[in-house]
Amino acid sequence: MQCGNRRKGGFTLVEALVSVAIFAVVAMFIYQSVILATRTSGMARVQMAVAAIANEQIEIARNLPYGEVGLVDGWPAGRLRASQSVTRDSRTFTVETTVRNIDDPFDGTIGGSPNDTAPADRKLVEIRISCPDCPGYETEVFDTWIAPVSMEFDSDNGALSVRAFDANGLPVPGAAVRVENQSAVPPFTIDDTTGNDGTYMLVDVPPGSGTYGLTVSKDGYSTERTYPAGGVGNPNPSKPHATVSTGALTQVSFNIDRLGSLEIDSADLACAAVPEVGFTLTGAKLIGTDPDVPKYRAEHATDTGGRLTVGDLEWDSYSLSVGDGDRDLLGTIPPMPLGLTPGASRNMTMVVGAKSPRRLLVTVLDVSTKQPLTDVTVRLTRSGYDQTMVTGRGYLLQTDWVEGPGQADFLDPRMYFGQDGHVNDQTAGQVRLRKPGTRYDPSGYLTSSTFDLGTSSDFHQIFWLPQNQPSQTGTDSVRMQVAANDDNLTWDFVGPDGTDGTYYTLTDQNIWSGHDGRRYLRYRLFLQTANTRYTPTVSDVLFSFTAGCLPPGQVSFAGLGQYGYTLTVSKGGYSTQVKTVSIQSDWQGTVVELGP
Repeated sequence: MQCGNRRKGGFTLVEALVSVAIFAVVAMFIYQSVILATRTSGMARVQMAVAAIANEQIEIARNLPYGEVGLVDGWPAGRLRASQSVTRDSRTFTVETTVRNIDDPFDGTIGGSPNDTAPADRKLVEIRISCPDCPGYETEVFDTWIAPVSMEFDSDNGALSVRAFDANGLPVPGAAVRVENQSAVPPFTIDDTTGNDGTYMLVDVPPGSGTYGLTVSKDGYSTERTYPAGGVGNPNPSKPHATVSTGALTQVSFNIDRLGSLEIDSADLACAAVPEVGFTLTGAKLIGTDPDVPKYRAEHATDTGGRLTVGDLEWDSYSLSVGDGDRDLLGTIPPMPLGLTPGASRNMTMVVGAKSPRRLLVTVLDVSTKQPLTDVTVRLTRSGYDQTMVTGRGYLLQTDWVEGPGQADFLDPRMYFGQDGHVNDQTAGQVRLRKPGTRYDPSGYLTSSTFDLGTSSDFHQIFWLPQNQPSQTGTDSVRMQVAANDDNLTWDFVGPDGTDGTYYTLTDQNIWSGHDGRRYLRYRLFLQTANTRYTPTVSDVLFSFTAGCLPPGQVSFAGLGQYGYTLTVSKGGYSTQVKTVSIQSDWQGTVVELGP
């Protein structure tokens, strides 16, 4: 019998696993080495093919007569193709060729001192080779210089310099430049980029009057271009197509910079969002005059939440006008025009209200700071019309009651809550006493719908028009009372002393301070006549208040006629400004700047 343990032949499971792992590592290393070698070999073959193609193209260019070193259907004109496909080693390569005339400074430069009248001293030929189907290969660029073998001669051509600057006057390198001349023989288009100094130069190009169309742009930047004189929609461009003259240098500068955006909200005076408001956004920069042609003008509309972001806007000053048929622009926060700096994003709220025929928006700014001024008295007058408003205050306005009673909340501006049956509401734009026969009723009253300010508000003045009534109607033929609350239920109509026994009898009276801090307001309009052959008439009722989204430094006059008005703007410590405003459209705006 044999004692002790002896190991039998073979491998344990652990040993087998370790062996397999070692083998896998070694195999993977060998595999990766083979792959790397294959890739290296493949890339080497690509590089050899690219070098051969580049050498072929350069030799072709060098062996051409100097005058034929150029591009087919390009400039300088010649026999080289701007783009072609070349197959090598079962791969397809794209070959792009660029030729440029170079003005060396050794003998002067065109337009310089001394002036070089033969600026095409030599040519630069650039060969760009790409291979979309070659993994890991990046586009390569080769270039060569080609000089004439004989003495240069004076040229009948000229030169063109394109310079790109940003909003601060600093050069913009790497900006894309497109030069088009469809009048040349042959016509040509050149695409290139500015250098580190923001300049791109073309020398020895054919002369032409207004034949060079130029466009300068850059990713994330604005675009600026030239326009043909007499073009459709822009007959008198501010920057017409460039002219190149024989032996002269034409320099054209372009301003481009980073794009920004505007976030625009539409809301009412209570800051409640107003959905789907259509508007036109217009920049101050012009690309043409007589008539003025803005560089940016586009139609937009806010969404169902009353908001819209307008992107890709260049630096400029922007204004907007509301094109919605049911709404008027009561002002903007901040006031227009809104300046947008390069790369910036800004917010603007357009405050809208019920549509009124022929509205005038007046914006008052400090002449030095260009900031809106509050507590400015703005008076608009003409024969039979005299209305005064104060900036920094909102105005509730009703100008028509023709749709009749039955409306609890002020939604349709042509309706109201109720009356006592002695008021005639069926004459558009005014209310008067009822006339059942040959005479008017002696008195009557009308109660308005509820005006919702959206938040606690302070009330200032009450106005109505016309201010003067027929003398036959007697004293105080138009009277008013006001009620305000926070529950939209309790309506206690009172006069200027806070009691129900007094009335507002003069337009532009201060409203009882006990109404301050309330959200909801109604008015009650009383009409009476001392002679029933005559009736008082009211065409407009207004209340001024402070609260909510009040456009700063702005007031809005509504229901105007197509007449000339005198606008008087005054504030303590500032000089009073008086100007004439001619109302020509349904909505228009004017800006008044006040100085010390």
